[in-house]
Amino acid sequence: MIMKLSLSVAICALGFVCGIQGVRTASADELLLLGPDPAFDQMKSFQKVLRNEEGTGMYEKARIDYLLERLRNSPYNFIRNGSSYKSSRAVAHLKWKYWKQRKHIKSAEEFIARIASGSRISGKPYLVQRGENQVHRLETFFRNELQVLDEELARRRQLELLEEARSVLDSAEPEVSESIEPSEVKGVKEHTSPAENSLIKTTVPRST
Repeated sequence: MIMKLSLSVAICALGFVCGIQGVRTASADELLLLGPDPAFDQMKSFQKVLRNEEGTGMYEKARIDYLLERLRNSPYNFIRNGSSYKSSRAVAHLKWKYWKQRKHIKSAEEFIARIASGSRISGKPYLVQRGENQVHRLETFFRNELQVLDEELARRRQLELLEEARSVLDSAEPEVSESIEPSEVKGVKEHTSPAENSLIKTTVPRST
């Protein structure tokens, strides 16, 4: 039976997505994050990421905004040049640095490396304090946060592809007619009555 090409494509896509759908967003127990696992749909910056095309300047700007929103909502203290600040103060400082160098920052990864890694004056890294004795580089937190964001975006794209594949599968209908070779008809005619042969002639489509 001849099937539509779109149906075959949909089946391949469905198998591919089901095979990779197991990609799981990293949790706070596995990575150093700036707080609990993010509530993506409640974050304005995440909605901005979804609205922009991947690889564009606006897309990268939205990824940077996502990092700053995560830092702003963090319960941890930010340490710059030996002094401790609230997260809101840290966001203000990073925004100021970013504004000064914005023409040279093309991606969230560059933002982390050139803006959020540390002080250009003292050379000391920016730190985040979790509890009394846990101090880690802000750069590490941001890279982990970016990993969680990108994994969530990939997961949602996979789900969109899955829904498209299912939609094609639901709408595709196989062709119900089968082609019959003349040799098959000849073999039938040798074992049937004249009346049955007449019926075959009326039901088998002529070759065109």
